Amino acid sequence: MIEKYELKLLELTDKLNSYFDDQKDFIKCEPGCGICCSNGYYPLFELEYKYIKKGFELNFSKEKIKALQDKACQIYKDRYNFLKNDDNIHNFSYVCPFLENNMCSNYLHRPIICRAYGLISRDAKNPETKVHFPHCVRLGLNYSDVWSFEEKSFSEDKMKALGIKTEPKFYDVSYANLIEPFRDLDLGDVRMIFEWIIMDMPDYEAVTVKLKA
Repeated sequence: MIEKYELKLLELTDKLNSYFDDQKDFIKCEPGCGICCSNGYYPLFELEYKYIKKGFELNFSKEKIKALQDKACQIYKDRYNFLKNDDNIHNFSYVCPFLENNMCSNYLHRPIICRAYGLISRDAKNPETKVHFPHCVRLGLNYSDVWSFEEKSFSEDKMKALGIKTEPKFYDVSYANLIEPFRDLDLGDVRMIFEWIIMDMPDYEAVTVKLKA
């Protein structure tokens, strides 16, 4: 199953890379940024996690895996305390436990959703009327040179001034659409990345009880 997943992931990654290449005039992603890993939700299907796990088991030392588990436990505790005051779980965001020195420590085996971050995504339920911008547009990064928050549109004047002839595009890269090619595989349940890490610990039930104490 993992082998089939990897083949489909290669095809998806090639397609996403072509999107990034097409939008290179607007993309400012570079190693060492880490913004996309610093404030997110990071949903994963079980099959995705098995692929991710393959990466860190191959490349991480026992000490590094323990540090990863410690980060996941702290996020679990933070979310538990967060939900005491806000019952909307989608309002909780966190730093990905794989972020290390503003770099993904498991980059080659990163999740599907991470591979599309930075592009403008059409909403899965309302693709014709609603889009989602990457958070970094508000931080002076992707698309920020040509997007006008006041006008809520792309500025042709800004594009002309910068000599940009490429048109900004909206892509169908919501998580729901990204995983569509994998639907014929047994994806399993979907959980947040830190939950899978904790659930993979031998004594995870005892760990979660302790974290809630």
